[in-house]
Amino acid sequence: MKEKKKDKKELLSTSARGVCTPQQQTWSFSTPPATATSSQTSSALCVQTAGFHKACVRIVPVAALPGVNLVPQQQQQQQQLLLLELAAAKRSAHTQDAVSHLQQMVQQQQKQQQQLLQWWKGGSLLETIEAVPAEASRSNCCCSSSSSSSSGFAAVVSDVWRSGDTLVMSFKVVRGTLKTGDLVLLLPGRQQLRALQLHCGSSSSSSSGSSSGSSGSSSNIVASCSSGQFVLEGAFSCASIEETAAAAAAGCVLCSSKELLPTPQLLQASLLCLDTEMPLLPGRQLW
Repeated sequence: MKEKKKDKKELLSTSARGVCTPQQQTWSFSTPPATATSSQTSSALCVQTAGFHKACVRIVPVAALPGVNLVPQQQQQQQQLLLLELAAAKRSAHTQDAVSHLQQMVQQQQKQQQQLLQWWKGGSLLETIEAVPAEASRSNCCCSSSSSSSSGFAAVVSDVWRSGDTLVMSFKVVRGTLKTGDLVLLLPGRQQLRALQLHCGSSSSSSSGSSSGSSGSSSNIVASCSSGQFVLEGAFSCASIEETAAAAAAGCVLCSSKELLPTPQLLQASLLCLDTEMPLLPGRQLW
């Protein structure tokens, strides 16, 4: 057993680990002592069992089912309002039930979020993940193997919806710059899109082309967005809206049409399995 623990420590040598503390049915976010106990248990599991350094463990309280503390509060409220607007616009008996259900869910989210903010001063799960420093080993990654490839635009899509003949997406820019009028490719389907309008989540020096007078607005229209910025709504035109809307989904990647991203066939990752009843074995499918 000692040799196995040693091997596990050597394999899992990354600099930071995140632990999500889920909300249980027996307590709520209004009882921080219960959350603290659960957090301490999770932290001890990572430190003692998995051999992580205590300073490298981040504890984040979340409620995944109602969607509390997964993303920043402002972004969560904007997504809630967008869902209600899309459901209410259809005006049918079925959608009226959906609107009522969404309204109840929003009220539940807001109530639990308010309880959480009374004692939790840390960030959301997304903010915590984005704050983790990049691994030094990533400098050897194929995506940064040359200076020319690292300057190309690339973004990860988090949400997609259709507005008439326009495809609207929210995405995080991971490198490069996207300007209004640029041509990009939507991977893996390789549909070509043209950027029509960009509503950036945060204003910065690279977004000097804002058309609105309020530079502090969270949904300001900008002429360009750069690495590290989150685009709340990016409007794109395409040759076939039906085909592109069917292919677009959360998890797709946007990249420059001039500099395609490499597509490696091998993914290297370190896995930690805490379930001894279902050990990791060669050939086992992971979902």
